Amino acid sequence: MRVLSVLSSKGGVGKTVTSLSLAVTLAAQGCKTLLVDADGSATASSFFRSFDELPDGSDGCCGIYDVLFHECRAVDAAREVRLNLALLASDPRMMKVDAALLRQPAADLLLARALRNVAAGEFEYAIVDTPGVWGGMVQNAVLASSHLIVPVNSEQMAYDIAVDTLSYVLNQMDAYERPCPQFRVLLTAYRETNACRDIAELALQTWPQNLFETRVRFTEEVKRLSADRKTIGDRKSATLREDYNNTAKEIISWLTTPTAQTRKPRRVAVKTGKPKTGKPKTGKTRTKAIGVTAA
Repeated sequence: MRVLSVLSSKGGVGKTVTSLSLAVTLAAQGCKTLLVDADGSATASSFFRSFDELPDGSDGCCGIYDVLFHECRAVDAAREVRLNLALLASDPRMMKVDAALLRQPAADLLLARALRNVAAGEFEYAIVDTPGVWGGMVQNAVLASSHLIVPVNSEQMAYDIAVDTLSYVLNQMDAYERPCPQFRVLLTAYRETNACRDIAELALQTWPQNLFETRVRFTEEVKRLSADRKTIGDRKSATLREDYNNTAKEIISWLTTPTAQTRKPRRVAVKTGKPKTGKPKTGKTRTKAIGVTAA
């Protein structure tokens, strides 16, 4: 099973919309998909279950919290919500997950171990919707992932934080003496404006081998879908459906094509330290390789 975490420490870039839309789209294309809601806000889960129906740890009502801390198997806690799509739901207990992780041995590897125990053939893909603030749960997601998707909503700050976040991921993988997961950057909320075109060009220069060709275009339908807790599989949204269908096709090609040898990565100036939410982090500037993995 390939594990793809959708990762961003900036709000408003379409992280949860991307997680939901890719999971729904991959399932619609016949791929057995597990949507893992690792965010304490449980936003992704609420698209399929009311807040009253979220897991609480009682018999037969388990979610990701129980998988991490109560020895519940991921395959038992997952609930089918669509054809080919199952949900490993979050709930309010996940709001305090970082404190709970502090009391666990090898806490950074709990999610990796849980997903590793999913039997071969149960799912082809797991899409992980991560919290928007870097902490123990995001660390778990990165270490559990074979691939990362970083949405950037065509704004300078989103680009800066994406660079920041990927640099931090590389530093963390260096600390664990593990290779960095393959990653790709997805431009979201894209408009044909000079500002968006400038960010697209900058992203292409920074990640020439790691940028999705598809650009998810801006549409007001995103707000309506979110307000009504509907996905692109529930309601006709031609723009979103077309863009995420194309992104899903790129993902399948990406995951099924043998990794090519990359050229020496470009080096850009970034800042060290844990990425902040919604603004670039402070810290000492140094040079770090960003585009280090194959497309």
